[in-house]
Amino acid sequence: MRLAIKLLFITFFGIHGLQAQLIDSENSKVSFEISNLGFNTVEGNFSGLKGELNLSKDQGASRLSICLNPATITTGIDKRDEHLKEEDFFWTSKYPEICFKGRKFKFLGEGRWEVEGILSIRDVSKPITIVLTKKGKMATCDFSIKRKDYNVGNDFSSFTAGEEVKLMVSLSLK
Repeated sequence: MRLAIKLLFITFFGIHGLQAQLIDSENSKVSFEISNLGFNTVEGNFSGLKGELNLSKDQGASRLSICLNPATITTGIDKRDEHLKEEDFFWTSKYPEICFKGRKFKFLGEGRWEVEGILSIRDVSKPITIVLTKKGKMATCDFSIKRKDYNVGNDFSSFTAGEEVKLMVSLSLK
């Protein structure tokens, strides 16, 4: 009987420990910075992230899958935000999600993981590698992408909208 109880306890907590944590949409965000007109920096945010995260030293047990709605973009100027939702940039009516799905995980130590995955924006999906840091119920990472690699603002010069976009991701876990 004791053996059965121990096995049940180990099974329950072992399986529970492998479950991914859901992302707390209300307290998670993606912030960004991009140069504008060569001397200005536009800052903004996306909100409403959804998905799940499980990080383990065992690569096979790790998972990361997150999406956001690009229509949640805010830069502090309503007219610019509306333009960024149009076909020139994110075309949110046709592409309602930006997603990242982790494919390969490497534990780096001290709460850090290297995650290779696929970032999908608009009609483009490309592999990228990020370094994710997890402390308690928070996971963060910073990385940069080239906007034109994802067909975002192709008709705008790098003077008008910088080529690289710096992204700062902050995931709050439930």
